[in-house]
Amino acid sequence: MQKIGIMTLMHGFNYGGMLQCYALQEVLRELGFEIEVIDYPPSPRQRLFRRLSSSCLPSKVINTLEGQLWFLKRRKKLWRKFEDFRNKELHLSKRINSRAELKELSQSYDIVLVGSDQVWNQSWFTPEYFLDFPSPGIKRIAYAACCGAEFPIPEARRTRLMDDLKKFDNISVRNEMTLRFVQDQIGISPFIAADPTLLRNWKNLEKPLDIPYEKYILVYILSEKVMGEKQTIIKELARQLNLPIVAVHSDVLQPWFPSFADFELHNPGVFEWMAAFQHAEFVFTDSFHGTIFAVLNQKPLWNCIGRCHSFERIAYAVSRYHIQQAYCNPSEVIGHLETQKADPSYYKQVLLAVKEHQAESLDWLQKALKNF
Repeated sequence: MQKIGIMTLMHGFNYGGMLQCYALQEVLRELGFEIEVIDYPPSPRQRLFRRLSSSCLPSKVINTLEGQLWFLKRRKKLWRKFEDFRNKELHLSKRINSRAELKELSQSYDIVLVGSDQVWNQSWFTPEYFLDFPSPGIKRIAYAACCGAEFPIPEARRTRLMDDLKKFDNISVRNEMTLRFVQDQIGISPFIAADPTLLRNWKNLEKPLDIPYEKYILVYILSEKVMGEKQTIIKELARQLNLPIVAVHSDVLQPWFPSFADFELHNPGVFEWMAAFQHAEFVFTDSFHGTIFAVLNQKPLWNCIGRCHSFERIAYAVSRYHIQQAYCNPSEVIGHLETQKADPSYYKQVLLAVKEHQAESLDWLQKALKNF
């Protein structure tokens, strides 16, 4: 059985990022490959801590110290939930502390695959996510990689990016913005693949026990600016819809979060977060994966992000899956939500577009994996 090592963002507290990693792992397993998610944190500080501590401390002690060192006490509960998910649901490699160990580990793989999510974000450029470490003969694939936003690239880095991207055997990206990024570096137009979360049929979960309502509006907003601009509007929309607001509040992602909702789902676990989407009546979000999970669960959706650089991560999905009704001015929200809820043809068209993209993406992935 051929073995794949996945390089992706799974060390933080991002719900969508964790679920895309899990989804990619499971899809590759179902295609018949042995999978490891490479346990190499993108933070140089965290890698340094691992190197300094691993020579003299047991792994259990190191894990505990990492939790205490990087995250404040009030975040400890959330850290434990994400650590439990990583350890129980992901097939992790051994813990990697340095580039030398990373290069050595890569020798155990037939393929190293990077993706998805913002693995190529230039605001925190990390060369390992451009797979600059595998030796010749190890296949390199990018699946649905995203550059996050369009940033100016220093000339010295541009040369390095060009060299690294040319070494890939196959590249797919998640949106047109990242297609342009690759095109600018090496002159090719890669395939635009579906986010891994769209490749799976997710099981139905029980509603989180903490949520006291049968019907509710789920609010998942990551931008403090968006929340500041839209908080009053959200309250008024909830009044018109005659439903309570349940807001996801992560101490790590949203330390600024205002106490405005009828109920806060505070620091949920990864599957709790997903379950909250499955049981909502409506979803208001500025998040890419919040949008995707609303679509997967056929929930009337308002994406309230507004025009900003982050919208580029969502723009392709809005167009590709025909969810323009979800992105609108505040004055149009109620009418658009009613259309999404009442018109059966709306989500029929959306899900048909998702299914077509899913089939194309799986076909691309299978060919990329077998073509060596």
